[in-house]
Order: sequence, then C-alpha cells, then structure tokens
Amino acid sequence: MKSNYVISGGQKGKDRLKILAEVVQETTLNLLKNVGISEGMHCLDVGCGGGDVTIEIAKLIGAKGKVIGIDMDSSIIQLVQEEFKQQFPNIEFRALNAFDIDERSQYDLTYSRFLLAHLTNPGIVTTKMYHALKPGGVAIVEETDFSGYYCYPESQAFTRYLELHRQVIDRRGGNVDLGAKVPKILKDSGFKNVQVNLVQPIFTKLSEKIIPQLTLLNIKEAIVSEKLASQKEVDSLLAELSQFVESQQSIIVFARLFQVWGYK
Repeated sequence: MKSNYVISGGQKGKDRLKILAEVVQETTLNLLKNVGISEGMHCLDVGCGGGDVTIEIAKLIGAKGKVIGIDMDSSIIQLVQEEFKQQFPNIEFRALNAFDIDERSQYDLTYSRFLLAHLTNPGIVTTKMYHALKPGGVAIVEETDFSGYYCYPESQAFTRYLELHRQVIDRRGGNVDLGAKVPKILKDSGFKNVQVNLVQPIFTKLSEKIIPQLTLLNIKEAIVSEKLASQKEVDSLLAELSQFVESQQSIIVFARLFQVWGYK
C-alpha cells in the first residue's frame, strides 16, 4: 500500500524536517517524558524522516535501550545512517513502508509524528503499531489540525499556500486536519486508556517562519502535477511568502498539534 506522500524527500526533505523538528522539539520531549519513556526501552519510530525524534528517543533510553527508525524514503534513510550510525549505536534505521510493519509484541513504545495525515488508511498503521507493542506498551502519535493554522497580518500568499497544501494532501488521500480524529483511530485499533494533549507553536523568528515557504517549495512538484496551480503561480507565491516572513511584524501560528497516546 502507498502513503501518497507529497513532500519531497532526500536531502531537501531532511533539511526541512530538521527545521520543523527544532521548532517542536520541546513539546515532543515533554510528551515523551510525561508518557514515561525510560532507560532500557525498546522503541519504534514510524515514519522517522530525518531521525530527529529517533535521536531524542535514543538519548532517553540510553545504551541499554534500542530504537528502530523506519521510513519509506530510502534516500533519507541512507543520509541519516551515514550521519548518526557511529554516534548512536543504540539506533537502527531501516527503509520500510509503515504499511509493511509486521512485528508482534516487540516494543515497549511505538511513536509516529506527521505521518498519519498523509495516509488514506491511517488505522492500518496504528493497528500495526498496536500489534508491534508488548502487552502494557504505549503508542504515541502527534498529528496536525490545519484549521488553526494562520498568520498575522493577513497574507493572501499565506492563505493560498494553506489552500494548496490542504488540496494536494486531500487529492492524494490524506487529511491535514486528522489530529482530532486520532483518539478514535487509536481506540478502533484496540488501544486502551487513550489520552490527548494539545499544543500550538507560534513562529516569530525568521528561522521558524520560513517553514511554510520551505514546505511549499517541497510540495511544489506535487501541486503542479495535480494541476492545482501552475509552476509560475507557485514561484510567485514563494517570492511573496519570502517577503512576508522577512517582515519583523509578521507572526505565524502553526497548526494545532494533537498529542495522543494509548496503551496495549
């Protein structure tokens, strides 16, 4: 099965994910600690991308633990293997589609961030995450709700970017507003004691505000191929977004992030 992922992978994708990971690092770390990640755990990071969360998990579980990061993008997996193999011996990266997870009762914790929104059938992956857990294990999912994503002052370019992002994900079978549905998805997969937290980052620095611009650049090919906008229009939007984010007055309120966890 395919995820119909629309965002460019490889080095470009890894660079974008690195910036996004830095922005939400604190909230993700707090989540992992609050849910009870501890030394010696055996963990699975589903859709690990550039390995940013995989590394944080590796630090928390220590040398006696192990974390496996999987991603269907073999090029990004090769990049992270080369970068982190020596530094983190308790990490193993594998090129694997989340739909192809086929392990039973192997992990204390399974984790996924910003993956399920791209899937036509996210419940298939959460069910596989459930089966991969040992009894008593916990799954953690972080997903977006774009309905709370906005900027100040008003920007037509930003509004059009959000529209195109939503449309191209929808065209490929995903849902950028999936966040609020994740608790039900986990319950339907068999998880018990499902709990929810909500966070919403605010971008005021250029290094943060550039995320929509970078994302548009990385979904440009998919937008054009789906005939949702011309290459000329997307290039024009990129130029307008660049001007907007460079303004000291501009603020971007990122999508609401649903942090959901449940137990086997």
